[in-house]
Amino acid sequence: LAFEEGELDLMLRKPRGKTDHLFSMRLLMVGYIQMGSLQTFGLFLSYFYVMDNFGFNFFTLFYLQFREGVVAKKTDPYDPYSPVFGNSKIGDHCAKITGSPYDIDGAYLERVDWQYLQHSYVDLRNVLVKCDGNGAVMPVFEWGECYIKQRSPITDVPVCYSTEALKYAQTSGFFAIVIGQYANLIAVKTKKLSVYYQGFANYMLPVGLGSELILTALLAYLLPIQRAFGTRDVIFAHFGITAMPFAMLCLIYDEVRKYMIRNAKAPSAHKPNWWVRNYSY
Repeated sequence: LAFEEGELDLMLRKPRGKTDHLFSMRLLMVGYIQMGSLQTFGLFLSYFYVMDNFGFNFFTLFYLQFREGVVAKKTDPYDPYSPVFGNSKIGDHCAKITGSPYDIDGAYLERVDWQYLQHSYVDLRNVLVKCDGNGAVMPVFEWGECYIKQRSPITDVPVCYSTEALKYAQTSGFFAIVIGQYANLIAVKTKKLSVYYQGFANYMLPVGLGSELILTALLAYLLPIQRAFGTRDVIFAHFGITAMPFAMLCLIYDEVRKYMIRNAKAPSAHKPNWWVRNYSY
């Protein structure tokens, strides 16, 4: 933006007051509360969309990291036809017949590791279980459908129903923020004028956007960087694409805001209009 041409009406504006600060509540309102909120919604949409694609329903994600389960062995694949879903460590913990579901003794439970790779090999469908009261186990919540058949390059196990899904969702959320920042970059080219009048003569703008796109691709698809930062090789549909509607909404909202700053009626000739007082910086 240092290479951006000045706005057409720049020399017609009054100079900044000597008591005005560069960082103000109005800047905080526009940058964080308004534009930042829209980008945050795009991030969360990408996150929940990816987790849903890998079998985690929306409502099951809340407090999921605090759930404990019987972590299966690496040699215990999920088996929906087994009374214990293929988890040999459950043993006879659910042998008691009660006729109603009950939790497994907490002494045999441990919290699932979501941050690192300790439990990335397990299928959580035979880990997060409870006794059904009839000598078998049942899920603690309803699992979704696995829509994307993908294997992790780090663990070489399916991503669906594993802790690896979180890494993919976090990577997608990061890319959603990048797409939101693309829109934000275009929005902050001007303070009052429409982008339509400002144009795109800044030759450094596509250079910056392109270099950022290359950086995000390197973060996602280079194996050493994946190991270092916990990113994953997301597919195109997970490349923050779901945040694009919110990015477009950012641009539309900012154009409306600037239009109101330029054209809204002021209370008097010596006072700025309501939009200038509250939504300009």
